[in-house]
Amino acid sequence: MDLRKCAFGVAWVSAIASVAITFIMFTFFDPGDAVEMLGLNADPGEFRLQAYMFMILLIWLVLWISVIINCFYRSVRGDCVPNNENDENIDSR
Repeated sequence: MDLRKCAFGVAWVSAIASVAITFIMFTFFDPGDAVEMLGLNADPGEFRLQAYMFMILLIWLVLWISVIINCFYRSVRGDCVPNNENDENIDSR
């Protein structure tokens, strides 16, 4: 399987996972409270939305890079070959 197909084939899964991770993280931490606690000169509602978007993009980027690295090393080892012989070789290792 081509490295590009392998990476982009699962990039959308990384995006969905990053949204889920961000929602779970912000269940326990409210960025609006951070504005008041740190004494920032910002609207808590606007800061909250910016923090949500920043964290979704940051987590998505980290997950997507990990997928690219994984697909690269699998292609180097030859594990991305889509055939039945490859599945038997993996089981025998």
